[in-house]
Amino acid sequence: MSVPPLLLVIDVLDEDAGLADVEDSQGRTYQLPAEWLPGAADGAGYEVVTQGAA
Repeated sequence: MSVPPLLLVIDVLDEDAGLADVEDSQGRTYQLPAEWLPGAADGAGYEVVTQGAA
């Protein structure tokens, strides 16, 4: 089964706390460690592809 990629966009980057508030392409919001997001900056976008073992 193929799962479409998920798009993430950084809404707010808190450099002091090292956290990024992100929103995905389905409208959900998350708070992630900024170190997980290469080149983290306000408005930066990322494509997330999930893979699983069969």
